[in-house]
Amino acid sequence: MRGQLLLDRPGTSLRASEWLPEVPEQDAPPTLENVRPDIRPQLREYLAWYEEVLGRVESGAVVAPGEQERLTKEASAVAHLLDLLDSSADEPAS
Repeated sequence: MRGQLLLDRPGTSLRASEWLPEVPEQDAPPTLENVRPDIRPQLREYLAWYEEVLGRVESGAVVAPGEQERLTKEASAVAHLLDLLDSSADEPAS
């Protein structure tokens, strides 16, 4: 029985209400489910970087074959994600 938790022993069971303090819902600490970091500033930085690099490529910078297309697709994906996040931020919270 050494090192065994009380809850693991046969015949013992505790309900959460017996050992957890009651916390009113409005005072409950935030959880990972309801707190999401705002990544839009980082996405805007990425998008600006993609635009800068693609501008250099269009100005004549030498890149590997297919690199411009890859960067264009990635920039498009970042822009789309940013649009989705911006539009969901504009929706009223329920």
